Amino acid sequence: MSIYEPELPLIKGVLPLLNGLSKLESCLEAAPHFLLSENEASAMFDQQREAIEGNWDKVCDEAGLSAAGGKSLRLNVTIA
Repeated sequence: MSIYEPELPLIKGVLPLLNGLSKLESCLEAAPHFLLSENEASAMFDQQREAIEGNWDKVCDEAGLSAAGGKSLRLNVTIA
């Protein structure tokens, strides 16, 4: 087994759906594979988005990013 070829068929079926994007649409498409309703998946997405946005500056500080670096990174991250 490699990290690129998980043994679990369920995971293999979900990977193409997730497509590496932090989008609500991707989460809702993958939800049934994790036995989640659309409402549950949407709520989890909202909680994660709030956690990321609420801790963005703190994490950037801990990573040693300058204010400009944190702002630049934020402009390139889309959570929609």
